[in-house]
Amino acid sequence: MTKENDIKKWTLQNRSICIEVLRIYLGISLLLKGINFLINQDQTIEYLSLTPFSDFISYHLVVFIHIVGGLMLALGLLTRLAALVQIPLLIGAIVFVHWSQNVELVMLVLFLLCIFVIYGGGNFSIDYLIANKSNNKDS
Repeated sequence: MTKENDIKKWTLQNRSICIEVLRIYLGISLLLKGINFLINQDQTIEYLSLTPFSDFISYHLVVFIHIVGGLMLALGLLTRLAALVQIPLLIGAIVFVHWSQNVELVMLVLFLLCIFVIYGGGNFSIDYLIANKSNNKDS
């Protein structure tokens, strides 16, 4: 029973670590999805052709947003912006590509992106380091 209480106590004291790990995992997942889109160019272009925005949204833009945005999320650099720019892509993926299959997983990623738009980078992010560095200069 003591070990279980120790785990609960540690978890309560380190809640931010759990959310940071989730942010890093989400960022790496989106980065890898962008690389997957890059490797499977034909399939990605086929997915894009299913949307009414295929003339507006290019293959290169989708790949760029996933790779750069995922890396920024993983590092916690401009976290809110990195999550925000991914949201329209995920909404498009839900509505036009994944509605008939795997919609739950894409909706989970969308939900997590919304959380990080609100939450930001957290304590283990470049955003936090920059904010603290500028706060120390002001003091």
